[in-house]
Amino acid sequence: RGKNASQMAVRGPVAVTSIHLDATDERKRVGQLRRCLHRSRNFRSEREELEPISALIAGDFNQECFSGSCVSAFLSNSGDGALVDEADLQKECAAALRLKRNENPTEKQRKEWIDLYNESRDTAKDMCIS
Repeated sequence: RGKNASQMAVRGPVAVTSIHLDATDERKRVGQLRRCLHRSRNFRSEREELEPISALIAGDFNQECFSGSCVSAFLSNSGDGALVDEADLQKECAAALRLKRNENPTEKQRKEWIDLYNESRDTAKDMCIS
């Protein structure tokens, strides 16, 4: 909770979390971030019956969060219907799979990537992230 009589007092409770996401697996990073968001959203103070209004998540995300990455879907606020570029999705899918420079993901890999991306975006929407 913000200090009384300060500008932060009106902010209400803030959950502050430090994370270190997996370095090699996007699915694991998504799961870790999803658990972090869920715990932040459901945190309760032992001294007061307060729900966090905001969450600050910092740490090592182990990725650049480029457009098309599944972790970026948590941050992009694309729940408003904005579409991510298909080329970005394919590029980040290939990067996460550590494919060779001119190698493209298979149709199955692309579908799994898009499903994971949508799952990430939907989690952000469900958790009211903006």
